[in-house]
Parts: sequence; C-alpha cells; structure tokens
Amino acid sequence: MDRNVIPGDGVVCGYGTIDGRLVYCFAQDFTV
Repeated sequence: MDRNVIPGDGVVCGYGTIDGRLVYCFAQDFTV
C-alpha cells in the first residue's frame, strides 16, 4: 500500500478473531 499514490488516501484497518484465530484486515478508503 505504501507504493500507491492516492490523493487524500485513508486506510481503514481492524482486527478480530475468526474461529479463535487472530486476523488483521485493511482497505484503502477512496472516499476520504
């Protein structure tokens, strides 16, 4: 993601568990 040039880029990120396993996720928010 650090190589993408997006004007006003925002990143939505989070974490949680799925079936007891820790997971992380992220997505670029183009609406920012």
